[in-house]
Amino acid sequence: MEFEGATVEGHRDEYGMRQGWFRFLNASGELIGTAHFRDDILHGQVVTLYRGLCVAELNYIDGLPHGPYRRRVHEDVYDVPKAAWEEGSFSCGLVSGIFRLRDESGNVLCSRDFGLTPRENDTLRACLKGGRLWGPADWFEHARELFANARLGEGLAAMARGVGDGGDPRTLRETLRRVAAPVTTAESIRRAAAVEKSGSARALLAALLRGAEPTSVLRRLAVLSREEASAAFLGASVALREWPLSPIVFRAVREARPGGDTSMVLEDAKTLELTHPDEAAVLRTLVRRLLNKVIPPAKHEPATVRSLARGDAPTLRLTDPPTIRRRASAVAASEL
Repeated sequence: MEFEGATVEGHRDEYGMRQGWFRFLNASGELIGTAHFRDDILHGQVVTLYRGLCVAELNYIDGLPHGPYRRRVHEDVYDVPKAAWEEGSFSCGLVSGIFRLRDESGNVLCSRDFGLTPRENDTLRACLKGGRLWGPADWFEHARELFANARLGEGLAAMARGVGDGGDPRTLRETLRRVAAPVTTAESIRRAAAVEKSGSARALLAALLRGAEPTSVLRRLAVLSREEASAAFLGASVALREWPLSPIVFRAVREARPGGDTSMVLEDAKTLELTHPDEAAVLRTLVRRLLNKVIPPAKHEPATVRSLARGDAPTLRLTDPPTIRRRASAVAASEL
């Protein structure tokens, strides 16, 4: 809800909390929106108006979008010509059910079925932990079963596990093209950036369905996962890249697993710092976890992980293209 600079009309209780309906007016006194609050939290319908016409209508429960919504489409959001309106539904802040894009006349231009909202259940936990060690074919079969039961988010997680363990990345790439919202490249990057610090696997999987750039989302899933799953999600993000990567990346991902050569991974991460900063940050995080399992932090941190953060410039000059967003990884800073 964005009504910046608007004049606000509504009731606040004795504690200053908004209660009931609020109206928002622009400088000319024109009504530009209404919203319902409970205890200062959005709870009910929120309507946005432009020149007296409704351009967005959403429903909230306890501050989270919940239920059906409809809103006007900005021209740079969806890669669908003539798209004017989008409609769909949320469940506790996450997309679910049927999503449609319509033109000005109301004709459906594109539709997707996002299925049921991802849940914190045994299925999702199995994808995020290393205990269920299947081969790529097993993960892909598991993903198909989940898709058949409308568990698209969990299905994408299972498919990513298969790709990260050596399966064909085209399987995941084509599936995302078929089930995810058809957003533009710029919007895909924006939606990935919105969840890049998320601590919720459910939110990350829902972001994939909404069209978020998948390599960034899978890197974040690698940080949230454990053991073999972490390396598998990072491997999947690497496999989905559209341009060739340094073989150093693939070697480091292969070794960033229980029983792998952690010292080699740390050296590779240092080498990759300038050309692949996002992958290097996740690799350091995975190694930190592996070391914490067998060596007390006081014995290894000063000599490895923290010294790596202050390490020398890479000794190799790689010619790989830069990552989509050149930035220092906030993930690495928070994990070290």
